[in-house]
Amino acid sequence: MLTYRDGATHNIYNSGRIHIRFSYDYGDTWTDPNKYLDSSDVGNFPLGIDDDPDPQYDPGETLMMVYSNNKINMFTHAILSGGDPFNLGTHQSYSLDNGKNWSNNNGIIFQGNPYNSLNSGNGHQWASATEDYFEYNGVIYSATRQRLSLAAGDFIQLFVKSTDYGSTWQYVSDISDTDNKTNENGLEYVGNNTIVSLLRKSDNTTTYLAKSTDMGLNWSLSDITSASGLTSRHRIYTRSHLKQTANWWDDPVLIANCFEHEVSGQSSSRKNSILMSLDKGETWPYLFGLDSFHSDGGYGDMFYNPVKDEYVFVSYRGPALDNADIVQYNFKIVWS
Repeated sequence: MLTYRDGATHNIYNSGRIHIRFSYDYGDTWTDPNKYLDSSDVGNFPLGIDDDPDPQYDPGETLMMVYSNNKINMFTHAILSGGDPFNLGTHQSYSLDNGKNWSNNNGIIFQGNPYNSLNSGNGHQWASATEDYFEYNGVIYSATRQRLSLAAGDFIQLFVKSTDYGSTWQYVSDISDTDNKTNENGLEYVGNNTIVSLLRKSDNTTTYLAKSTDMGLNWSLSDITSASGLTSRHRIYTRSHLKQTANWWDDPVLIANCFEHEVSGQSSSRKNSILMSLDKGETWPYLFGLDSFHSDGGYGDMFYNPVKDEYVFVSYRGPALDNADIVQYNFKIVWS
């Protein structure tokens, strides 16, 4: 499955919608937009904001989650043109029939979130959970950006979980704090109650490694920019997780899709890239560019193609925020 946002520009109301495509051959071919594998229409797509109160909001980026009970869950956030881009918080739509039909895309609440009072007066939190996730022992773990004010870059990262396959969500902890304003983190479980996370400082100057050894109750934060490069918008997998093998958390090799910054302190320009660790995320010394630098790009996800023994990273790139194309990189990793 591939989901993406299409709109008149980067951030405008009553225009953008989420679209979906499917592939039966590991990305060699894709269906037409909003068509299922049998060429029939996908129910409730293109996807908007179904509890839109005005309506003047449209959905932003997505996080697609496939659970062990065969439920497919998708997070989006809501965008208001000319105002706070996250003031309708996180919205959720799900499918129970392998993506053929989808529920309404309605707002959710992270129970126990100490920042619940930070909202736009409509009952929705300033928390946008479109980052990354993993499932372990039937529990879904994810992360969310928590906006603290309307000031640019005023975010920290929260760790959240669901024990009922996304029907309800609970706050667990702060990954970062107000002394380290951060944005957009990837995370992965690596065994022994240990979770690693990569995230960027909101001013685009620092890549952080966050680590928890107690299933996300407490976190340490370290600057890895000099050793790993300045990268952002990570989604992280162990190699075995991508290959969907048992006990995937025991694999010491971690692979993260991301984008590399060309200039510290600037969001643009970006290069779609892969970042790798060989020691369960302790260090990240291997950064491989898959493209040249473009003004915008880098928000995507990846999977493994067992037929060709190659990895597939689907993202986007473009010369401006309102002018981008979907791109797909197929690549092999040669282990020596």
